[in-house]
Amino acid sequence: MKKKLLLYVLLIPTMSFAQFSPTIQAYFDLGMDKYKNKFYGANLIGDYAFTKSVKAGIGVGIGGADILYFESSTGDSRDAATLMPFFADFQYKFNDEGIAPYLNLDAGYTLALSSNINNPGLFILPAFGVSFPLSKGAINLQIGYKYQKFEHDWFYISNATTGINAHYSNSGKENTSCNEIELSIGYTF
Repeated sequence: MKKKLLLYVLLIPTMSFAQFSPTIQAYFDLGMDKYKNKFYGANLIGDYAFTKSVKAGIGVGIGGADILYFESSTGDSRDAATLMPFFADFQYKFNDEGIAPYLNLDAGYTLALSSNINNPGLFILPAFGVSFPLSKGAINLQIGYKYQKFEHDWFYISNATTGINAHYSNSGKENTSCNEIELSIGYTF
């Protein structure tokens, strides 16, 4: 009983200051690694402002990608993918009135809804942004660095008719990652 009472005492003041603020966001990720993959999509983020400077919440998105995950002199392995990220969102604003610069951190997990890319997995996205207030809501411009893990299936079939690789085939799974610069624009209600 004492633990429940302590929990209520700690949560009630926090919740009384909390203000819900949904955000819709469009993004484009440009790969900075050797594969130069491109990702694009939209997120819906629901944050609670616990103070005038600190917000935290969760988000979900839907997007697409053209992923190159193997490159050789004889050909490339490329796959179009439909992706769905789920993530926690944290934001710290440097001021609470007028144009407000902020730091943002998203961390979560991305699912692949279609493709040879297995569930891409964990990602982290630290970002810097600026919020421009409107009469209702705000426009947010943001730039960040995204690190995305993913796993893909691969296979190899030899075209050689003689030698050690004659009539040889193999397959497996490979873990890799993408390093991307993300540009986004959003509207907070």
